[in-house]
Amino acid sequence: MDVNVDGLLAACQVFYPALKESGRGRVINIASLSSYRAFHEVAAYSASKSAVLSLTRNLGCEWCGDGIRVNAIAPGVFPTDLNRELLEGTARGRELLTRTPPGRFGRPEELVGAAVLPASDAASFINGECIAVDGGFLAPGVNC
Repeated sequence: MDVNVDGLLAACQVFYPALKESGRGRVINIASLSSYRAFHEVAAYSASKSAVLSLTRNLGCEWCGDGIRVNAIAPGVFPTDLNRELLEGTARGRELLTRTPPGRFGRPEELVGAAVLPASDAASFINGECIAVDGGFLAPGVNC
């Protein structure tokens, strides 16, 4: 909570004056799939990332009159130094892969477009939103 919620809010508040002065500030927060779905044994993390999504929506509403757009990205399952041991070759990793339609984990370069869009003028009417870059993890319904 200290890093994901308090730290995020403090950073946004610190940069707010400069973003407002620019008249076209852009904030891109990092949410998570756990902002939308429950995951086993990560309740505190999931709660913090749900708070990131809520902060994104609220700041997007509060700051839009100052020319600041606030959006987020929710990465799917991307192996990193922090989680690689939990994902690769484990039952948990296999379960996540079965729930990801392409059947593979994401690669860091696949996040680039999702970051560029909300930072660009092409997204001038996108505000308070979250782009999931998850290979379709959140999309499936029954038997998908």
